[in-house]
Amino acid sequence: MGEVIVAEAKASIAGCRRWVGILRLPEYDHLRQVRYENKWIVLEREIKIGAGIDYDIADEDILFLKKYYANTEEEIYDILKVIDIEPCKFTYPWKVDYPM
Repeated sequence: MGEVIVAEAKASIAGCRRWVGILRLPEYDHLRQVRYENKWIVLEREIKIGAGIDYDIADEDILFLKKYYANTEEEIYDILKVIDIEPCKFTYPWKVDYPM
């Protein structure tokens, strides 16, 4: 996958952290031999605090992972509005401790 921009959002459960990442999908993944129908993916995930300090997150640490797909920037803005994230909050992953 390509580069990602990320925003940290308010967690829905105390003791957790929530992130939203936006990634541009390649037109074709040569390794998996898959052609993507969408241009963008928006990943929303929430994990328990303390899990993944070394970014090795186990499945049981992930409280939820949602995927949204978009083909235009307008669709991305619509998704962000629905999940209540301001576009101006997005930054580089390392600035918000985003677990890759």
